[in-house]
Amino acid sequence: MLHGRSGELRTLDRLLADARQGRSGALLLRGEAGIGKSVLLDHAARAAREAGMRVLRGTGVEAEGELPYAGLHLMLSGVLDRVAGLPAAQAEALRSAFGMASDGTGGDRFLVGLAVLTLLDGLAEEGPLLCVVDDAHWLDRESADALLFAVRRLGAEPIAVLLAVREDDAPAFPAPGVPELRLGGLDAESAGALLDESAAGLPRHARELVLKEAAGNPLALRELPTVQGEAERYASPYGMAALPPHSRLLRAFTTAVAALPDRTRSLLLVAAAAGGADLATVLGAAERFDASLDDLEAAERARLLGLVDGRLAFRHPLVRTAVYQDAPASRRIAAHRALADALAGRPDQADQRAWHLAAAATGPDPETARLLEESAERARARGSSRAVAAAYERAAELTPDAAGRCRRLTAAARAAADAGRPSHAEELAGRAVALADGPDALAGAVRIKAEALDEQGRSRDAYALLTGVVPDLVGGVPSLVGQASGVAGHASGVAEAVAGPAGEASSAAKAVADPASGRAGQASGPAGAVAGANRVASGPDRDAVEPAGHASELVGATPAPDRVAPDSGRYTPAPAGPAPDLVGPLLFQAAQAAWHAGDQGALDRTAVRAAELGVPEAGRIAALARLAAGQHRCGPGDPDAGADAVRQLIGADGESAADLREAVRLGWWHLFAGDLPAARDLAVGLERRCRESGAIGTLALVQMLLARVRLLLGLHREALATATEGMRVAEDTGHARVRVHLATVLAQLAAVRGDEEAVRELTAEALARGVAPGTVHAACALALLDLGLGRTEAAFDRLSAVAGGPDRQGVIGSLPDLVEAAARLDRPEGGQSALAWYERHAAAYPRPWTEAVAERCRALLAPDPAAAGSRFVRALELHREGGSGFERARTELLYGEHLRRRRQTSEARPPLRAALDTFDRLGAVVWAERARAELRASGESQGAPAAAPGLLDRLTPQEAQVARLAAEGLSNRDIGARLFISPRTAGYHLSNVYPKLGISSRRELVRLGL
Repeated sequence: MLHGRSGELRTLDRLLADARQGRSGALLLRGEAGIGKSVLLDHAARAAREAGMRVLRGTGVEAEGELPYAGLHLMLSGVLDRVAGLPAAQAEALRSAFGMASDGTGGDRFLVGLAVLTLLDGLAEEGPLLCVVDDAHWLDRESADALLFAVRRLGAEPIAVLLAVREDDAPAFPAPGVPELRLGGLDAESAGALLDESAAGLPRHARELVLKEAAGNPLALRELPTVQGEAERYASPYGMAALPPHSRLLRAFTTAVAALPDRTRSLLLVAAAAGGADLATVLGAAERFDASLDDLEAAERARLLGLVDGRLAFRHPLVRTAVYQDAPASRRIAAHRALADALAGRPDQADQRAWHLAAAATGPDPETARLLEESAERARARGSSRAVAAAYERAAELTPDAAGRCRRLTAAARAAADAGRPSHAEELAGRAVALADGPDALAGAVRIKAEALDEQGRSRDAYALLTGVVPDLVGGVPSLVGQASGVAGHASGVAEAVAGPAGEASSAAKAVADPASGRAGQASGPAGAVAGANRVASGPDRDAVEPAGHASELVGATPAPDRVAPDSGRYTPAPAGPAPDLVGPLLFQAAQAAWHAGDQGALDRTAVRAAELGVPEAGRIAALARLAAGQHRCGPGDPDAGADAVRQLIGADGESAADLREAVRLGWWHLFAGDLPAARDLAVGLERRCRESGAIGTLALVQMLLARVRLLLGLHREALATATEGMRVAEDTGHARVRVHLATVLAQLAAVRGDEEAVRELTAEALARGVAPGTVHAACALALLDLGLGRTEAAFDRLSAVAGGPDRQGVIGSLPDLVEAAARLDRPEGGQSALAWYERHAAAYPRPWTEAVAERCRALLAPDPAAAGSRFVRALELHREGGSGFERARTELLYGEHLRRRRQTSEARPPLRAALDTFDRLGAVVWAERARAELRASGESQGAPAAAPGLLDRLTPQEAQVARLAAEGLSNRDIGARLFISPRTAGYHLSNVYPKLGISSRRELVRLGL
């Protein structure tokens, strides 16, 4: 009988009943050790079997926490014969994850998750299914990720999933999107009933003390009385009033173990160190302690452990903890060494043996380090970056030489970054930096550390770190040592090439021209680089890097003499130093960090230094600086500089577009160039490639681009679907930057709808982070909301602050909103600078849609009404050549308002009706109301009714995606593979689509032309 758990039992019964009715569900039980999680799981499993459900059970094993997919393999071990029925890519990924692939290729972790989803869906076709995982906190990260990936995508399957995790004294187990049930202690009445059931003869004073100290923990209520001697029951029963609850349990288990024979305790220690190894391995190792199977009997009688499926399993994790921690260090080391010996000659256990040898090591051990490195590479083949990082990190600790430790720490850092753990990658790479003994090792470690800093939003730290080591990599080289004479002209030439005559690089040029700003007083070479790298990224002023500091660290050693070709006036770079292949990538990464930090001055200085050193990346860095300047500056400048830069970047990156990530960057260059159709077509193709290959990590980056492009094209429904899915993918992959960016896309769409609550919620994180362009996009979404709701003053103030602030990257697209707000407030002077900036942008990136919006802005600020009307007409002509339907409707609305104010009411109605039709179709409620109000003011008896929604407007974003793919002829299984949902969920969405569209078959769906 379960005491005090009636509410929890009802919850579990409801979950099972829903699954039997075809409604999937999941539940995560959280609670302290001994609180009753396993008992509830046992109840659910028993109830499911009695109801005819199939039950899959798994358990996390602490010792296998670094072995990729070990937990998943255990849960699915009874149904591995079904793997052959999966789609080929999924089957191969799962086989690779389980080490069953003949070619040793790695299993993509997201394809593995999709394979688990498809496998469970297939089992559920035969009848309702319950999956139970106890001690999920001990699951290896890969198994946990794959399982949670599948759980979050359950929809219409007859599947229930139950997970149980321990709190406080166990690894964290984040499970966003999975409902949780937190188990507390039993109430006083239930606790008393349980205690009376398990220890009826307990004296009253002992009973009261047990109830008080147990605090409702069922395991404590059962176990604490059993370990007391008769005398202790009447004296000071426990003497643990001042100890925390878990310490009481540890002492209880330790007392129980101490009463066992020596050989039994030795056997228990080996089993504890083995952490779930098979019985033969444990017994083989126990022979070292003269223990055998016969010595297991005493422990079984004491109910400390038992034999389950060929493995020794402790009754409770704390029993194992107590056994292991109570043993002297020498005995623990001996146990691990014995286990390693028992596993010798077993290739399938090579990973476990390597870790036991590592646990037995008492100092540097080159051979064990080598074995751990081999284990890391096997983990890499299985697609487990987390396990790679752990093995390389431990291998580094056992490596005697500094160079070897540096190499292995760098490999661990790279794997940690790939596993989505940037803070750990930063720490590992920092340790590698301190050990680097050559330029290659230093540059590799620094780049990883800088990447980790950048991903965590510390772009200025990343910039300082990267530029801090450049002087040491090039300093003291004869080709870079020259006289100070003539350097000023050299630097000025470079600065002008980067930013134009009026650019912000002049200060950088002066810094480059001044040898006194170098770092002559600091050590050169890797030693100096290490000190500088750790100083700038870890020092007390790391978050306040000043521009002067950037320039100083970029200058480094005495610069080379200038080499400006007198005939052409073009800069000819000085010969590069000894490591241009190292310095160039460092500087390009520094330039990207400066871009992410919104520091245009630092970006310009980086371009100057790259040109001076003559590194191969100098041209791309200069182009990036000019592009950023065009996005960032609002003052006068060369309108063609940014356009030339983006064309150069398109040309440079177009050569490597076969790589997915390089191709994503190329898509952004097309977007910046204003070629939205090209960016869209590229992103759509990349999205398909990512889905087909299971590259869900890159899919998040692609969807960030695609959602933004679709928003700018006015494809609001498609942008909503892409951004919504992209947010979910970003959560799965840990792409915080992508998540924030997509939230601002959704905020912009919510602003169009006039959904104030959604806009504020979606912009909160971007504003809190304070990093452009996210913070700018968020502010612009709020301003668009204000403008739509008629809060013109608020919109004007918000946009003026952004456009006049230090971080303006991303504001260009919202400059027309500032112009409109200024015009509505009758403050034309407040919109002139914004118009001038947008005009330069439209001239630099000539597209009909940008020129159309520029014409609309000119019309709004035109002092002559007749001239304004002509500009509105011209704007509408340009809108017809393409671009955003939302922007065209805004122009029609403004033109209609203009005509009505001039009492041309009959002429005003057609553009107002056209605007209303578009706003209604897009769901732009507040803008549609404005159009209706204008129509009524123009003399129409009543505003035009809302247009009938388009077919896809009747569907949710997920239903729309499923409908389109089904219309293309894809099966439910194919749709599931594309959208990372189960085939059954795809069918469920289709069953909702048919009645909404008034059809009954896929054939009719095709005819709709979706």
